[in-house]
Amino acid sequence: LPYSGALLDKAESLDVFYVFSKLKMYIEMHMRERIMNVSYEKTFFDEIKIFIDDHPYLLEKHPSLQIYLMLIDLLKDEVSRSQYAEYFSSIKEYIGVTPRGEASNFIQHAINHCIKMMNTGHNYLLELFDAMKFQVEEGLLVVEGFVHDRSYKNIIEVALRVNEQDWAERFLETHIKFIPQDDREMIYNCNKASILLFKREYKAALRSLTFVNFKNVFYDMYSRSLMIKIYFETNDTISVETCLNNYRSFLKREKSLADLQRSMYQNFIKYTTSLTRIKDKVNIYSEEILTTKLKAIQLEMQQEKYISDKSWLMRQVDELKK
Repeated sequence: LPYSGALLDKAESLDVFYVFSKLKMYIEMHMRERIMNVSYEKTFFDEIKIFIDDHPYLLEKHPSLQIYLMLIDLLKDEVSRSQYAEYFSSIKEYIGVTPRGEASNFIQHAINHCIKMMNTGHNYLLELFDAMKFQVEEGLLVVEGFVHDRSYKNIIEVALRVNEQDWAERFLETHIKFIPQDDREMIYNCNKASILLFKREYKAALRSLTFVNFKNVFYDMYSRSLMIKIYFETNDTISVETCLNNYRSFLKREKSLADLQRSMYQNFIKYTTSLTRIKDKVNIYSEEILTTKLKAIQLEMQQEKYISDKSWLMRQVDELKK
């Protein structure tokens, strides 16, 4: 090396490379521990944290180091809402100097954390939408020219749940071109129907689902659920009952579904059936009987962990109470 400064620069670069490599490895270990029955010894983790504390200037030169440290805490479920907000803010602050692969990974972990928190009973819906919106607007959703159809659908559903209807419609139109050509029409029409249902444009929503060739089980079930919701909200309880019976038969003969998925959709059918029967007699029941029946269903649904479209079902209970 030609001079002492070069030697010091090379030594620092080697330190930083080692720290980054170990932090990435710890994250991979945490991820595997969460989804597999394994446990790893995380060697030198305390020493690395001490090293970073003793060299704070490295965080200014390499802000991703701090994000990696916060992500490790995120994966260990040791963060409060304010700490999550700090993690997400750091991603946004340093997006301009973070390699795209790392930025995409950071934001996906933010999305996964919000979903996990919601699945454990916490309201992270706004945080989830903000993370998804950031992912879209920074161009981190499209990978090698494609968007996964589940991500496309989930983003639209979350946008609608936070009343960002206009944003959902723009996303529907601007990102359909990234869905593979073979499934594009089916996926567009189903998600368009979801937006139209949200807008209470029921006839248009039904038209969007008519004559669609459903090539996979997931979108077949999705379309069935949408049609049931449309008929329910338009008080066509006879059509609701017919669709529910067809859906029930479909689930019995469809062998490709996992037990958990089947259970979620069966519970959707169960509670929609109960609410439909109440809706048929809403003018017959006394206010006291109606309130008692709705509270019982509401309590049962709150205690049931696995229900497809649970938020929609709970909203229908509230509508029937009025």
